[in-house]
Amino acid sequence: MRKVSIRSEVEPIIGYNISIFAGLGLILFFVATPDYARLLGAAADRARRLVAFSYPRPRWSVRLFVAALNFVNRLRGRTFRAYVHPPAAMIGVLERAGLRRRWAGGTWIWAVELFERTA
Repeated sequence: MRKVSIRSEVEPIIGYNISIFAGLGLILFFVATPDYARLLGAAADRARRLVAFSYPRPRWSVRLFVAALNFVNRLRGRTFRAYVHPPAAMIGVLERAGLRRRWAGGTWIWAVELFERTA
């Protein structure tokens, strides 16, 4: 079995730290911003080959949990807020940037998507 070394660096993209795995041409991140289109667009622009991201699924129970989490954070004076975005809109941002979905999976709560540059 061949050992593969992957160098990872973290690059701030519009205020969020994005992991860039240089050996794979992969950008990996979690969508935790109200401006998902700008974040996904910036990630797509920087990706040489692959973009992987995760997000909470838009189920009523997940939305309820996110609302409760945001309420507690607000009460405690924390600025972090979680968001539940429409998956089709997020996927559309990457597809318009020339990426195509190669894999989708996750859990009942979390979705994980892997996109690959087509050209």
